[in-house]
Amino acid sequence: MESAVEAVPVWVMSVDRAIEQFAGGAHFDVVIVDEASQADLFSLPILSLAERAVVVGDDQQIGPQLGFVGSVAGLIHSHLGDVPSAEHFDPESSLYDHAVRRSPERILLTEHFRCVPQIIEFSSRHYYDGKIMPLRADRPSFAPIRTVFLADGVRQSLSGFGDVNVAEASALVAQVAAIVRDPAYAGKTLGVISLLSTSGQAGYLLHLLREEIGEDEIQARRLRVGDAYTFQGDERDVVLVSMVVSDNDSRVAAFTKREYHRRINVAASRARDQLWIFHSVRASSLLADDARALLLTYASNVFDVDLNKGLALAESDFERDVFKRLIARGFRPVPQFRIGAYRIDFVLNAPDGRRLAIECDGDTYHGPEQWESDMRRQAVLERVGNCVFVRIRGSIFAREPDAAMRPVWQRIEELAIAPVPRRTVLEIGQWQGSGSADARRLASGAAELAALVPGDKRVRVPIPDEPPSIELLARNLAAIRSAVTDPPVVTVGGDCGVEVAPIEAALAVHGDGLVVVWFDAHADLNTPDSSSSGAFHGMVLRTLLGDGPAALLPTRALRPSQVVLAGVRALDPAEKEYISETGIIHVGLAELSAAIPAATAVYLHIDLDVLDPELFASVGAPEPDGVTPAQLVAAVRALTEKFPLAGLGITEYEPGRASDRAVLAELIPALFSD
Repeated sequence: MESAVEAVPVWVMSVDRAIEQFAGGAHFDVVIVDEASQADLFSLPILSLAERAVVVGDDQQIGPQLGFVGSVAGLIHSHLGDVPSAEHFDPESSLYDHAVRRSPERILLTEHFRCVPQIIEFSSRHYYDGKIMPLRADRPSFAPIRTVFLADGVRQSLSGFGDVNVAEASALVAQVAAIVRDPAYAGKTLGVISLLSTSGQAGYLLHLLREEIGEDEIQARRLRVGDAYTFQGDERDVVLVSMVVSDNDSRVAAFTKREYHRRINVAASRARDQLWIFHSVRASSLLADDARALLLTYASNVFDVDLNKGLALAESDFERDVFKRLIARGFRPVPQFRIGAYRIDFVLNAPDGRRLAIECDGDTYHGPEQWESDMRRQAVLERVGNCVFVRIRGSIFAREPDAAMRPVWQRIEELAIAPVPRRTVLEIGQWQGSGSADARRLASGAAELAALVPGDKRVRVPIPDEPPSIELLARNLAAIRSAVTDPPVVTVGGDCGVEVAPIEAALAVHGDGLVVVWFDAHADLNTPDSSSSGAFHGMVLRTLLGDGPAALLPTRALRPSQVVLAGVRALDPAEKEYISETGIIHVGLAELSAAIPAATAVYLHIDLDVLDPELFASVGAPEPDGVTPAQLVAAVRALTEKFPLAGLGITEYEPGRASDRAVLAELIPALFSD
């Protein structure tokens, strides 16, 4: 084989085969080793085949795993005493590690094409000093990162599989089934990763998936199930991760060593379009430098807009002013976007894959002598970068900023670039207003719901884990009032009592023009005297109408003419009497839109027990003959198309059946779809 080297200019083969084929002493000008961070010490002879080597790898990803070798410290001490860096000739060191120690220069490749920016930003921020430049130009089709918290999840031994987290596995499999049924995910490939390699979670997940969706669908979706090692060097459109460990475990081992961070880095960067994280452990339960805590913390805040970072990247006051105007209209420009050797002041990604390149031509950076160079640069980027340019002249912007920005808005409209919804998600895990035996589940239900609602800002109101009392509910109300600073908001509970402050805030903005639509199996119109249970969640609407516990009354009360009951089917005698006396509108969903009086805005309260328990039963007080998820979505869309939305609340979810999680996985995003 050595004699054929000169006949073929480029040879491509695996490391082990190259060592075997050219063992006789073949010599090349250059040897290039890709994925060298996965090549173990047995790959070192490949470097002897050439005078120069290019070694490509990533020391932040999983390295070699030669567990069968055992400890080699004694052998190193006995036989490699005079070899430089002898201690690194061990089963964990890679060919890339050895190359880094000996290379005079190291080049960091920063351009990233696989993941949408929100996914790869986690790895960039924690493992690559923020230097990764995502180059995906298409607009994400799905919320990039979703988290599902399962408070009842626990690691347990299951015959035939070993240690598994059944709750996480059931919820994950239900989500996969929902994805397979959803036309929006047609053709999307799937991956499932267990973050605990020593558990039986991966095998258990594969078993459940085979039962749930079948082998044909598994093959069609190229569905792969394994741990982070399985996915090293691989990728899928949608990846679902199970953390396995739980707050309910007697002990949770720390993921603070470098090898664990590498494992999380790989798992978090395998998804091209969407990453789901199923977890039974909170970030606050883990050490601050635990790799899983970093991922959960990032996932909980991924939609928050870091305006300060964008402003810091801008290179002039002119650029900062343009950035603020784009943000004010709901757009999310990428500042100082790099394509090859070129940088663009701002880029907005269009849904068809093109990029709107916004250049700020100020005197400092784009004087007359630079114009010809700028035009050559623009021509290159239009050809190879799929860019559509619009230029803002600094001299015009200084005199008439609105006129200078007009071509930008026009280009944005031509490219059908839509603003990101300005939506604040308020998570309130209050359970003390409920009379349900499983009321504590409402806290984890709020966390799950919050993860499903698309939004650009998330606020979690801390709720003390104390026994129910009016005094506690009053303290909670004060905390919620402080958090409701920018209506409209999406409020997720928790019990229905979390709605007092958001509706109060909406009423302060819209006054008599506000109409509250109460989607609920119950009217929640009791008073402390008429309530048989004494639970506040059965008095919330009556309190908003000015007749409830004094400590929980709103600053301004609704009028009965501002309330519409929708889907209500379980009324106490006192509630029926009150409805009759006040004339509150009470209709089914089919008649809802026509029944609403003239309104300047609507607030939509959704208690999930409005749904039929045959279809969704994870609530504390289910009532038969409810509505279907499709009917609820249709009713909400009809209202939001007709009236401005003053706010929306979703409450009373007590996580239970895995099939109910699948219902929510489809229902909640559908409520907010354009």
